[in-house]
Amino acid sequence: ASTAFVQQELTTLIGGAPSTLNDLNELAAAINDDSNYNTTLTTALATKLPLAGGTMTGALTSNSLIKTTGDLEIASTQPRLILDRSDGSYTWNIYNGDGSGNFPQSTFNIANNAGTSVLTALDSGNVGIGTTTPTTALTIRKAIASAAYGQQASMIEFKSYFAGYDTETVKSAIYSGVSDKGTLNTEGGYMAFHVNNN
Repeated sequence: ASTAFVQQELTTLIGGAPSTLNDLNELAAAINDDSNYNTTLTTALATKLPLAGGTMTGALTSNSLIKTTGDLEIASTQPRLILDRSDGSYTWNIYNGDGSGNFPQSTFNIANNAGTSVLTALDSGNVGIGTTTPTTALTIRKAIASAAYGQQASMIEFKSYFAGYDTETVKSAIYSGVSDKGTLNTEGGYMAFHVNNN
């Protein structure tokens, strides 16, 4: 074969390849001189999550919005949604209780940074604030500051104000306390309604 013919065939073989990939040594270097590159590539691709979905074994980290038009399911023994500040300074948790720790079986709980439930909803529809075992439609439990007669705890507070003013004009509250008479027990309790005008 003539020199011109061989040169033409080599030119055809190389085609439009860039100068850094137009000989066999450069091609080998581009795949890290891996004689089993096909196997290496297949193995690497097998570690990737298909667009059709699959199971991940590690944590998923995103610095952007995670959006779905379907359902988002958290399935574990005691599912938990963690709302954590980026600096780690405070965390709120939402639990589906499994009966362990502070969270009764099959309950919806909102817990504070210490992992203590501050609001619990039961299957029955009962809701508890400060208690995980509400026995009525709404049960509010709060400690009284002092174990003495006449002491009370503000259970529910109402505030109203004139539009354009930041300070509440009228404050009213429902208190639960221990009676001035009798012993320190539930039979000696009372409820009071207080209204304060600024």
